[in-house]
Amino acid sequence: MFDRSASRRRLATAAVALSLLGTLSTSAWAGSHDTRPAAATAVRATPVPSTAGSTTALCGYAIQSTAKVTDSAADVSSPGCPAAGWYPAGSRSTVLAALLADGVYADPFHSTAHQRIPEADFTDSRGRTVSRNVYWLSTRADTLDRARTDWYHTPTTAYADLTGLGGTARVPVTATASTTAGARGTSTTTVTVRGPRTGKAPSLLTDVHLVDSKGRPVLPVRWSDHQVGLWPGESATSTATYRTADLHGAVPRVRISGWNTPERTVPAA
Repeated sequence: MFDRSASRRRLATAAVALSLLGTLSTSAWAGSHDTRPAAATAVRATPVPSTAGSTTALCGYAIQSTAKVTDSAADVSSPGCPAAGWYPAGSRSTVLAALLADGVYADPFHSTAHQRIPEADFTDSRGRTVSRNVYWLSTRADTLDRARTDWYHTPTTAYADLTGLGGTARVPVTATASTTAGARGTSTTTVTVRGPRTGKAPSLLTDVHLVDSKGRPVLPVRWSDHQVGLWPGESATSTATYRTADLHGAVPRVRISGWNTPERTVPAA
């Protein structure tokens, strides 16, 4: 979203949680454009050319954790809202990239620096997890040919190496599931998947699928979340809501599988 007005309208955004090797993430963050105190005179708007393919760099953005922002959304979206202690950020930056650039965290590619980045899920005001994303990073970053970049593409001359994931140890995941009848002919199946209590390897890209007694997918289904990464000792609970008639009289079951997780099916009656 671009701020083209002279009044320096702020952007109120929430960024998704990030996870890096089980130790990296951020909570919700609010974003703001031009965090300087409001001036007595009007601020000149950044001119944006209308030529197709042109680019315009916008500056003055900053971010802060919503756990530390006490102002209302309306106040944050207004010129002159106090922004002391906010972190400068580029208009195209991610939360983590901005915090790395600001020196909050050390380069996660160096040694064990990623272990010093705290873990946290993205939760709502009630403490419920609404986003938890796990990313695997190579010890060798992509090499970008920035001299040849254009408005939509930057060539890559060397790629990151993620082949190590192919040797990830197999991790068994257990699961329990139950189903309750809802209103208007719907049912809700609640699934809890658990990683092993011991070991060092996580369960990567762990999928859960609702199936009938013959293993056929029950569709359509609305999942609260159906793919998670589990670190040793962790668990995650998801719900699936669907039309009861789509079971065609079968007893619901849940199939669990993943990148390094053996497939198994558990009852969900």
